[in-house]
Amino acid sequence: MRQGMSRAGDCYDSVFIESCVVTIKTELEMTECGSYETALNKLSEFIDY
Repeated sequence: MRQGMSRAGDCYDSVFIESCVVTIKTELEMTECGSYETALNKLSEFIDY
């Protein structure tokens, strides 16, 4: 997942995605995962919640 970057003069083009990224970072407490599969499982569980 990549965080969006807004263009000059258009500060609302990626507000939704940036809000989602901040929520995910906060809820998952930005812990480092040992593998891609672990990270995918954590993210899937959060989205299903």
